Amino acid sequence: MVNYQDPNCRAKLAFAEADKSSLENFDKDATAILHVANTRMNNPNRFGETMEEVFTPKQFNGVGSNEWNKVDTDKLTTDEKEFYKRALQLEAGVRNGAIEDPTDGADHYANMEISNPNWGNMRTEKEAKDGKYYPVKAETSGHTYFKETNVSKKKKEHKVPEEKKMIPSIKGTFNEAFGEARRRNLKEFYYNGNLIEVKLK
Repeated sequence: MVNYQDPNCRAKLAFAEADKSSLENFDKDATAILHVANTRMNNPNRFGETMEEVFTPKQFNGVGSNEWNKVDTDKLTTDEKEFYKRALQLEAGVRNGAIEDPTDGADHYANMEISNPNWGNMRTEKEAKDGKYYPVKAETSGHTYFKETNVSKKKKEHKVPEEKKMIPSIKGTFNEAFGEARRRNLKEFYYNGNLIEVKLK
């Protein structure tokens, strides 16, 4: 059972999901993961207002996982204790603003070698679905980081109907324009933006 009131939830998430192949790789991956969690916490309208909503296992596989539970049950190896100690330090640094966001505001991540979420393949506006796409913002040894982005609203171009394209615009005084239209046997023409009809004899 996950205790969402635990102040160390974010540190446990970083420990559970970050690459532990080396302390250097762990630092980079855990920092990025913590910033994603922080970004989501700061966007309640999109990701939820409570820890339970933001940290649901459906969103973060590490929540309630075996790695997570190792911390809760104090069954960490000597090396794992060092990683978790570092996770606590990184979490504090991210939370108080001492560690900058290397993901440029990313709010999604995945290990693309073992998972293939649908949004991970919608990286450009051309690949967008439901008005959203997910450009890559950062990569670590453990994960690829994405930012949910709304498709930009483009102004609709005002298209002139084909029949209007064929109607000429004539300059000069009105009498000159009207006379020119009659000489050219035009039924109508534009004069100062107004459509003028010509009654031919």
